Amino acid sequence: IQNYRIVDTNRRIVWKEDGKKSSIAAFGTDSGNRVLFILCQGRISTNQFARRLLALPIALHNLSYLEGGHEAVLQVTHPKLSVEIRGKSLLNHIQRNPLPNIIAIRKK
Repeated sequence: IQNYRIVDTNRRIVWKEDGKKSSIAAFGTDSGNRVLFILCQGRISTNQFARRLLALPIALHNLSYLEGGHEAVLQVTHPKLSVEIRGKSLLNHIQRNPLPNIIAIRKK
């Protein structure tokens, strides 16, 4: 997988803006060291994606880019649940929600 830093541990955006817009799959952690797998299906620039995540009350601590476009996938497989959400390509893109889908897993 790709792994390019978007936000560093000081919550600074370190991604060089290129203006390209696509779906984004990302991996991050919050200030409590919880792992975040994030997928934004809508087409968005990486810097805009980072700014929106940093504005959320999730205490994002760092963020790395994993994949973009239709190859960005979030898949959860469990005996009671199986879900696959894919990023959009230019051909099937319909912007419905500008905020990303965020899944966080926490031990009870």
